[in-house]
Amino acid sequence: MKRTLVNVVALGLALAARLGVAQDAAPPQQHPVGIEKAMPSGVVSGGWGYVYAAYAVALGGLVLYAVSLWTRRPSAQPPQGDLP
Repeated sequence: MKRTLVNVVALGLALAARLGVAQDAAPPQQHPVGIEKAMPSGVVSGGWGYVYAAYAVALGGLVLYAVSLWTRRPSAQPPQGDLP
């Protein structure tokens, strides 16, 4: 088991070095000048409606599950006859 793990790690390191994922890989290229103005800031605004809808769907599912459990519960039967 140990030998197999060592072989897998060595193979992964060799593959990473061949693909250029090693530590001495070239740094990523910088964005062109001015692209920051054209791109959105990455902040979602006005998305609370989706959050409320997701909570409503989850709560509705829990309520339906509770109702299904309540309707399928076994009813208590009084004992009949003598018990052994």
